[in-house]
Formats: sequence, C-alpha cells, structure tokens
Amino acid sequence: ILIIKGINHTVGVVLLVIVGGYLRLDLTPLDPPG
Repeated sequence: ILIIKGINHTVGVVLLVIVGGYLRLDLTPLDPPG
C-alpha cells in the first residue's frame, strides 16, 4: 500500500508539473520558452 501511495504521489506531482507548464505556456503563448 505504501509503495502504491508513493507511485500515485509521484505521478500526481509529475502531472501537476506537466499541466502547470502547459497552462503557463497556454496563458503566455507570446513569451519565449524557458
């Protein structure tokens, strides 16, 4: 159970980073990457 929770937590963090980066790029499409 602890391992599953750890995997879910890691996947959640990765998804947050990806979604956050996508939304940030979507909100500021004119800004250069980086």
